[in-house]
Amino acid sequence: ELSFQYEDEEPFVFKSSSATQYFIEEMSRLNNNEVYWLSTEPVSTPNKNEFIWEFEHYLPENSPLGEEGEGLKLVMGVLESGKRIDSSYVNLIPTPHGGTHEKGLRQGLFNGLLSFMNHYNLMPSKVNLDVEDLWSKTSFLLSAKILDPEFKGQVKEALNSREAVKIIEGLVKDSFELWLNERVDFAKQLASFVVENAQARAKIDAPKPMVKRTGGSTLPGKLTDCASSDNAITEMFICEGDSAGGGAKMARDKEFQ
Repeated sequence: ELSFQYEDEEPFVFKSSSATQYFIEEMSRLNNNEVYWLSTEPVSTPNKNEFIWEFEHYLPENSPLGEEGEGLKLVMGVLESGKRIDSSYVNLIPTPHGGTHEKGLRQGLFNGLLSFMNHYNLMPSKVNLDVEDLWSKTSFLLSAKILDPEFKGQVKEALNSREAVKIIEGLVKDSFELWLNERVDFAKQLASFVVENAQARAKIDAPKPMVKRTGGSTLPGKLTDCASSDNAITEMFICEGDSAGGGAKMARDKEFQ
């Protein structure tokens, strides 16, 4: 069983069999009954949630990924828009600050999608995909089972076990790729969605063009230029009256003001 609690509310306990139902209901409540899940619909439709992935697997004896019994229970979906749920647990202990099990989930989902895109030749030629292009739109409930876990801090708010990355990523990657291959139309829509997110991120991160300054040593009017041409650090003072302008000119740092 897992227990979730919001401020000023009684904790809600549910069994793993009802995790998906609980996840959908909580997402609906969090977003005022207008959750826009990514789907194959040409126009976004609120609360259309047929592409929610529920996955549960635990390692058998002599697994190269980890110890027998270690594994995870996962429910996740991709949002076109809306507030995310990003709740994780380790051995039923809440980890509100995430940790290595969430890192393994991030990498497993992203690498599984990349494998699908490579198989169908969907990788863009001039766009560099980043794990955040998928992760920032992923809502999830993750319950990991890790033997002898190591936590950060006394209150165990984040998992610190290095082996958890390998376990969770190894279990998620191939299974997520298989799930995508069973839903090719949706998977291609997801690939296109992630590429669009990467393109939007590239525009935001692109360096801004420098402002061209007037040539020569004379500026129009009473303007006095500075030495630097880096528009990211330069400053302009607007003064009222000649006396104020003279004082500002003497007090300024001529390197960037």
